[in-house]
Amino acid sequence: MTDSTRIAELLKAVQGWEEAFDHWVHRIGLQVPRADTRQRVTCYIQSLLGEVERRNSWQLAASAGHMTPYAFQHVLGRANWDVEGVRDEVRTYVYDHLHAADDALVIDETGFLQQGNTRPVCSASTAVPLVALRIVRSGSSWVMPVCTARV
Repeated sequence: MTDSTRIAELLKAVQGWEEAFDHWVHRIGLQVPRADTRQRVTCYIQSLLGEVERRNSWQLAASAGHMTPYAFQHVLGRANWDVEGVRDEVRTYVYDHLHAADDALVIDETGFLQQGNTRPVCSASTAVPLVALRIVRSGSSWVMPVCTARV
C-alpha cells in the first residue's frame, strides 16, 4: 500500500468521523429549543473532545476562542434544554455503537482519582470523584473516565 493510498484512507475515515459527529450533534440539538444554545452546546462538545489539558469551563472556553466561560456556564446551568432527552440520545448512541450480545455497561460513581505523584491521604480537598464507563467483555474490562469534578 502506497503512502498516497494510506493518506486517502485516513482522510476518508476522518471525514466519516466528522459526518458522524455532525449527525450526533444534530440529534442532541433536537433536545435544545434555541438555535444560539444549540450552537453553544456544539462548541462545548467540541471543546470537551479537544486537546484541553484540564476540562474546566475557563480552559474549555479558551480552547473554543471565547474570552470568558460564561457561554458554557449558561448552557450547563441556566439554558433551557431537555436533560432527559439528551441522556436518552447519549444512551442510544452508546448502545448502537458499543453494544454486543456479551457486553454489560456499568456506570461507576464510587471511585476517586489520586492527585499528584505520591499517595496522599484522601480528604475532601484532595479527592476527585470519578464517574467511569466500563464496557465489560467476557471477563475483561476497559475503563473510560467520562466526568470528573472537585469535591
